[in-house]
Parts: sequence; C-alpha cells; structure tokens
Amino acid sequence: MRLLIASLCLLSALLSSGCAMKNPVAVWQGSLDEYIAGQGAGDPNILRDTVDMHSRRRLRPALVTYGGEFKGPGMPGFRAERYVNGVLLGQREVDSRPWYFVLVGVRSRDDTEIEDIRLAAFTPAKAGLLWRVAPPDPEALARYTSAMEGDSPVPAFPSPLDRYTLGLSGHVATAAEERSGAAWELDLGD
Repeated sequence: MRLLIASLCLLSALLSSGCAMKNPVAVWQGSLDEYIAGQGAGDPNILRDTVDMHSRRRLRPALVTYGGEFKGPGMPGFRAERYVNGVLLGQREVDSRPWYFVLVGVRSRDDTEIEDIRLAAFTPAKAGLLWRVAPPDPEALARYTSAMEGDSPVPAFPSPLDRYTLGLSGHVATAAEERSGAAWELDLGD
C-alpha cells in the first residue's frame, strides 16, 4: 500500500511539473513583476536600465528587453523550460493611466523555433502590476518567422534587425514589426 501511495505521489509530482510551464508568458510576467518590485521599488521605469540589445546595422535607440530561461519544477530530464524575451515598445496613457507595452516571444524547448509572440501591457496598481495579454496570433507569428528565415541558424526574438512601431486607437494597441509586416493587437477595454 505504501509503495502504491509513493508511486502515485511521484506520478502526480511528475505530471504537475509540466503545468508550471504550460503558460511561459505567465511565468515571464511573474518574473518581471518581481524584478520591478525588487529592483525598481515598483517603478516600471527601472526597465530603462536593462538595455542589452543594440542594432549593429542601424542607428536607432536600443531595444529595452527583459527575459531569460524559465524552468518549471521536476526532476532533471523532466523539467519544462522555455526561453522568453519581452521587448518594451513604449508607454502610452489610456484613461489617464500609464500603460507599458511589451511584445513577448517564446522560443521552443529545443531552441529551434519561436513558438509564440504576443502583445502584452501592464500598468502599476496598488497590488503590483495589472496585466493584459493578447491571445496567440498564429498568422502574425508565421509572418514574423518567415521574414527572419536565414537571419541566424538559431531563431532569436527579438532579432537585431527588427524595427517596431506601436500605435494606439482608443483602447486598442497595435504593435508591428516593419520588416515582416507582422502585427499584433491588444484591446485594453474592459
């Protein structure tokens, strides 16, 4: 009986370990929340100090990125891990609140493809950050990845060649990458 209970507990732990990384964007959000709370005392402007990517081919402002490798719980060999990067596109006022817009990309576990890119936005709130995240957009992802084929043997998000624009019409934000023509939308309305 004890062996059965121990086996069921182990199986449950192994199955639940993958759950933590079923939504790598949410894991990335939590990491960014902690970074802003800890390093910036709740002020998102701390992200301006995280500049780590510059275009080598064009004179333009550096992209402000925040990302890393996020590992889910579990035994070695069963760990769920994803590489997630977010590019800060800008800050805009919506209904008298400052919203920060980030394009978030997720690379596959084996690092051979970009699995997802979404537009997300956050605004400071009393209990941390209030988030809005767009649903997956397979069409925009396909346009983006098709345009970057041949840039590098390992897909990167963001690419050093990317050029982003951010637009806002009422409560709808649109992020576009100029080279690929890919565009993502996020509705901030209730």
